Amino acid sequence: QQQQQQQHRTMTCSSLVRLPRLKGEKRGCLTCRTPHRPNPIGLSLVKIEHVDEKGVITISGHDFLNNTPILDIKPYLPHVEGNASEIHAIAPDWVIDTSGLELKSVQWTGNTKQQLTQYLADSELMHTNNTGGDKAKSAKGKGGSSSRFYDKNPQRFAVACEEILRLDMRNTKHRRMSNETAAAVLHHVRFDIVEISYHIDNGVVSVVEVKRLDS
Repeated sequence: QQQQQQQHRTMTCSSLVRLPRLKGEKRGCLTCRTPHRPNPIGLSLVKIEHVDEKGVITISGHDFLNNTPILDIKPYLPHVEGNASEIHAIAPDWVIDTSGLELKSVQWTGNTKQQLTQYLADSELMHTNNTGGDKAKSAKGKGGSSSRFYDKNPQRFAVACEEILRLDMRNTKHRRMSNETAAAVLHHVRFDIVEISYHIDNGVVSVVEVKRLDS
């Protein structure tokens, strides 16, 4: 009985969540994309092919089994779910606007940006020489895994990191801090093969350390 009660407690969650887009205002968890919800449902990016007169929606591009019920439909978010031009997606202006979510700029302190591109170069070397040989062993000896998306493109990798850092991922508590207090908080984010540590001071992101993730 104690195990059942413990399992029940771990499965419960609040019906209201604070939304970053609304600057921490609370909304029902089923009205947004929060993962903190009482029902373990999945998300799938789909294309709406047709809506008939009865309101029946025909979709394509889904990655779930036939007869899977569709419980809800959310708008496509270009800044989260990929390049709209590549998949020919459209979204209303109120969805595309990210002005309330983005920070001003990203600054790389010291040699942090050089470290980032060097880690990708090491990743490319390891990927190219993964068939064996002394060169491959030397690259593997540095530790870490190869990049999943940005091999041979260090500049694009750096741009992608900056795009992620500019999205304000802080919780409501940190956003409501004074500038002086908030600037002292060290944040961390993991992306692809690196972990980036940074401060946020008056809307400006300052990267202070870049570490390569272990394999």
